[in-house]
Amino acid sequence: MNQSLKRSVEIESANIDADIMDLIVMQPVYYKKSFLRVAEIWFHRPDRPLNADIVRCMQMPDRIEKTRCQAFNTLMIDLTVEKEELLKHMERGTRYEIRRAQTKDALNYETVSAKDIDGMREFSAAYEKNVASRNDALKLNLSKLSSLAENDRLDLSVVTDSNKHALTWHMYIVSDSLVRLLYSVSGLSNADDQERRNLYGRANRLHHWLDMQRFRGEGYRQYDFGGYYSGDSDNKKLQINNFKKGFGGAEVLTYNCMYPLTFRGRIALAAWRLLNKEAN
Repeated sequence: MNQSLKRSVEIESANIDADIMDLIVMQPVYYKKSFLRVAEIWFHRPDRPLNADIVRCMQMPDRIEKTRCQAFNTLMIDLTVEKEELLKHMERGTRYEIRRAQTKDALNYETVSAKDIDGMREFSAAYEKNVASRNDALKLNLSKLSSLAENDRLDLSVVTDSNKHALTWHMYIVSDSLVRLLYSVSGLSNADDQERRNLYGRANRLHHWLDMQRFRGEGYRQYDFGGYYSGDSDNKKLQINNFKKGFGGAEVLTYNCMYPLTFRGRIALAAWRLLNKEAN
């Protein structure tokens, strides 16, 4: 772990701070996936009966007994510290890119209501072009996003250039005390030249920084980067790690758990496990 991580607020890598978890309150989100009704819960265990075929418990602080759980590593930033402390924990290059974007790139930052049809349509189009077009498995689940938006658990923001062209989009799941990056979209991979690629990189760093300041001002306590690659062989994922580590923070181990509630759910999970076993 580099120095920026060591200097960060102490969050044990084994689990999320218990005091933070006690403050996280989020209702189950229901959505359709193929022929299944899914109940998805973030950050805490179910506290009520659920009407679904499958339950997905995302980023639990520990494993849930008798369920299928997978470890999920992420990187978290403590938003309770002062602005100057956040900047101090960043790597020098990240601070420089943020300052340059603020002073020389004439970028614009704005929030977009997740219930704004036009705004969601723009985000979806950017996502499809820059992310899902390369992998059908990454396509958006619009039923899930709609359910999150209806429950006021979705946050959307965008950074545009001086011509009002969108450079980066960020979408978050929000609880009462924690924000978790769900999607980050930019045109970096489709940029024509290095100068434009550099602009996308600066815009994305500034975007994260402005999001952090806004969430901090709204009283959120933790900023979750939405994942942190724990391996050492995927160079693209390691590059993403380096981008995230530039902001400081601490590595946190959580668990994604899943279990069926109906016969249809049991059949679907059994088939999914069989397909994954064959793929591996």
